[in-house]
Amino acid sequence: MKRHLRHLVLIPVIIITVLTLLAFTPIYIKLEGSIYNAILNLKKPISQNPDILLVDFGDEAIALAGTYPVNRAIYADGLYLLKELGAKTAVFDIEFIDPGPVGIDYNVLNKDIPKFLDSSFSVISKNTKDLFSAVATGNLSISDAAYFLPDLENLTNSTKNEVITKIQDVVRDNDVYLGNAAESFENCFFTININESNNIENPEAYAYFVDNFSLKNINIVSSNPALEYTGAIPTNLSIAKNSKGAGFTNVIIDSDGVRRKIDLIRVVNGVYFPQLAFSPLLNYLGNPEITLYKNKIVLKTDKDTFQIPLNSDGSFNINWLPKTFEDSFKHLSFAELMSHDILYDKLKTNLSNRKDWGYLNLYQGKTPLLEITNREDFIKEVGTLLTPENRDFLGSSLDQLKEAGMIAAEDYEIIKKDIPVWFNSNIDLLSKILGLRESISSKALNSFAIIGNTATGTTDIGVNPFQKRYMNVGTHASVVNTILNNQYLYTSPRWLNALIALVFGLLLTMAIYRLPPKRSIAVGTISIFIVNIVLIVIFRLTSFYIDPVMSSLLIFTTFLILTISGFLSSEKEKSFINTAFSHYLSADVIKEIIADPSKLNLGGEQKYMTAMFTDIRGFSTFSEKLTPQELVRLLNVYLTEMSNTVIEHQGTIDKYEGDAIISFYGAPVYFKEHAYNCCLSAVHMKRVEIELNKRFKEDAWIEDNICTRIGINTGDMVVGNMGTQKKMDYTIMGNSVNLAARLEGVNKLY
Repeated sequence: MKRHLRHLVLIPVIIITVLTLLAFTPIYIKLEGSIYNAILNLKKPISQNPDILLVDFGDEAIALAGTYPVNRAIYADGLYLLKELGAKTAVFDIEFIDPGPVGIDYNVLNKDIPKFLDSSFSVISKNTKDLFSAVATGNLSISDAAYFLPDLENLTNSTKNEVITKIQDVVRDNDVYLGNAAESFENCFFTININESNNIENPEAYAYFVDNFSLKNINIVSSNPALEYTGAIPTNLSIAKNSKGAGFTNVIIDSDGVRRKIDLIRVVNGVYFPQLAFSPLLNYLGNPEITLYKNKIVLKTDKDTFQIPLNSDGSFNINWLPKTFEDSFKHLSFAELMSHDILYDKLKTNLSNRKDWGYLNLYQGKTPLLEITNREDFIKEVGTLLTPENRDFLGSSLDQLKEAGMIAAEDYEIIKKDIPVWFNSNIDLLSKILGLRESISSKALNSFAIIGNTATGTTDIGVNPFQKRYMNVGTHASVVNTILNNQYLYTSPRWLNALIALVFGLLLTMAIYRLPPKRSIAVGTISIFIVNIVLIVIFRLTSFYIDPVMSSLLIFTTFLILTISGFLSSEKEKSFINTAFSHYLSADVIKEIIADPSKLNLGGEQKYMTAMFTDIRGFSTFSEKLTPQELVRLLNVYLTEMSNTVIEHQGTIDKYEGDAIISFYGAPVYFKEHAYNCCLSAVHMKRVEIELNKRFKEDAWIEDNICTRIGINTGDMVVGNMGTQKKMDYTIMGNSVNLAARLEGVNKLY
């Protein structure tokens, strides 16, 4: 038995070896991922950090921009406004690799140049007018006027050159403009793409990234080859050189297309770079000391220590929010930032257009209203101008001018209609601006803002364990959220999964190797259920994920093989029993014994049953007249027919003694009609005897008829397996049995 068990133990060992190899196949990985996704739904959801803000550059923003790719000045203006309204960190999940097209500085075009042209040409006009006036009045002769013409020409040429310079200022390098916005924001971060190519694009920019944005305060306890790469594509240096830092955007996509993990650190030719969300997070935490181990990253600040677990390949498990992208974290549409600036510029234009009409003379501030550069102050001061009192005062002043005859009737009518329209439209503009500023500020204040493309046409869309369509900008938010909440997911390595599965398989083997097939199936099914429940509970309580696929497959395969093996062994045993006893027992009795083989165990029991003894009268006479071969042939035919009658009536043949048959009814399977069946068998025997005699005579086997003596008795008798474990005989004994034998013998007298 022990040897048999040792052989069975090899089954889970062989199975786990095969499963370990299969664990690297696409089918297994997909199954493993699907189970992981399902079990994540049973985990307590991670908390949502209130400071994380997703700034979505969506369809509305693209519509307002009017072109795609978007003018980088728009991103810069949005960055200025985010800073103005309280954002602490800004991360661009948008790659600005190549130089962007130049743009137009509309402030220079619409304000500086008109102002300069007005001033410069006023000087030229005045000098020209004075010169001709002097000649016309005789104060200057024509010949003397010729001396002033070169000066007038020089002034004109100088003004022309200044105009050309100003026009050149209209053309703006938007990359520099965005870089300046990043510098003004202070904590702004851009991208570096780290990949498996052998190309370092833009070596100058990359060298700057190595010097300024790579991880310096990092201690390497154990390096991981899986984190080593050779290619890098940095952000355009005109933009990046004024930023706070940069990080790589690359994510890990499992073979089933799902994003479950990410690298927090990658190495390019010995230089360590942080991930796009990890870089600003380090700055957010005060640039802590970093220690990289094989299975974790330790961040040590003055106040806290963060131990970030890593997988065996150096990756980090993202603890996703079980929500859609739209419902995850706070969201701010970039279109709101753009709308704010559009409304703000429109308000300033409206004010500027009425400067010459005298509307702005109502403003009582120290600094002229249009010269206030701080937007918050400007908006506040505009509010002091656009009051009902000022509107009414302007109207009454207009009426006084009319009464004094100081304004033409036509101008009076135009201005009279314009005042309420102008005031109301600008009050509405101001109200919308204030509403937008309040809305943006409520989300942006102290925020960790991540800016990314979310438009319908973007390809920056992925799949996470909870959602089949999730904007990838949310990946970076989820990384930050996982670390800030200190709520990590731990996954066991494959070797541990295999070891745990093997232990379960060995325990199951020892539990079911002696069980019949039906019970082993039940135990195996229950075992799979229990193991999965245990692993799920462990994950729920500790966030430590042990792959249930390998354990389930091992248990299922093990109990399946053992069950099939047991079934085949059982069938073999049943076949043996059926073959061995079919000559002695009826089919119904054999079924009962197969169903409960214990009925054939060594030992006896007392039962009330019927015994029957048969013998051929004068058998010695027959045997003397036949050869041994003829005697055997005759006896086999006789015993076959007589035995069949016993078996047909549920009798059990005990033994043959020459021509005698000893049988009994009511064992090993008891039935109430044993006496009746026995008597019925005796009657049938006599009928069979008549047929046999006809046959034997027709075939000239014997001359005389065979006559069978039968002795039957019903009573208490002992029945069971008598003998030893190696040699036993299922038989009957007792006084009631002896009486049946005597009754057969006494028939010699009858």
